[in-house]
Amino acid sequence: MAETAATDPIVITGGARRLGLAAALALREENYPVVVTYRTAHPSLAMLRDKGIETIKAGFSTESGVLHLAAELRSRHQSLRALVHNASEWLPEGAARSDSKKHIAYAASKAALDNLTLSFASKFAPLVKVNSIAPALLMFQQGDDEAYRQKALQKSLLGIEPGEAEGVNVIR
Repeated sequence: MAETAATDPIVITGGARRLGLAAALALREENYPVVVTYRTAHPSLAMLRDKGIETIKAGFSTESGVLHLAAELRSRHQSLRALVHNASEWLPEGAARSDSKKHIAYAASKAALDNLTLSFASKFAPLVKVNSIAPALLMFQQGDDEAYRQKALQKSLLGIEPGEAEGVNVIR
């Protein structure tokens, strides 16, 4: 790996799986210090640690969980280069159907994220740059069946599953 001047870490929440994992590995390969948070243990954590990526168990469903992460980061680092808040929960309301009409809380959280981004960008400028990425369909869940995949692809603008590489490129 080539040397880089970056010393402040990039924190990626939900970095043990899917897009978060891909981003953590790509950024570490580019010599960025990376810290990954995870809610539950996952086999990828050992591999992340072997690559020099810090891991912190953190949950965001309670205020105490968020405060724990903030305290842990403060104890380990003086400042951060970036925070990629990737953690999310894709839980259906009611019956276990897999479409956005049954994921109202998830969709509402994405709308809230858009508003928070605008508010924080205004509040913290010019010292802190605040951006958000909302790519819609990027990649399917492992358990998504073919009927759901086809239905989702028909609703998407591109009609394809772009994959994790596209998300990593946007994060870069």
